[in-house]
Amino acid sequence: MLEPKIKPKRLLQRIAGIGGEFTRGDRWIAGGLCTWTLGWFGVFIAGVIWNVVAPWPEAVWSKFWHVAGVGIPIVLTVVTGIWFTWGGVRDIKTLFRRLRMEKTNPLDNGIVVDGRNLDESKESEAQSSTTNRL
Repeated sequence: MLEPKIKPKRLLQRIAGIGGEFTRGDRWIAGGLCTWTLGWFGVFIAGVIWNVVAPWPEAVWSKFWHVAGVGIPIVLTVVTGIWFTWGGVRDIKTLFRRLRMEKTNPLDNGIVVDGRNLDESKESEAQSSTTNRL
């Protein structure tokens, strides 16, 4: 039996755990998060090596943490807030549009009888009674 051809994953895909079930958007998000994390790890390693060779003064550390610990998180918070708000409003509009078009079954009240929904039981009873009459 022939095995399906599996495209070899790139290193970043293996590290991020990206599989075949990921959409293009999922791959971008997972790859971006992995790259972001590895990038900051690189900054950490570079900072450690640099400070072993030539230690930074306290003012430089203060500026670094002001940017890395306050500035960047604020920018990311604003961008993420806008992104989630836009997506949430778009999706809630789609939800209400679909709910408006949804056809409801008055027999479907959530009751389960003999492992079947009550509306399915009544529908099958109605169908069997009409076929018995024929």
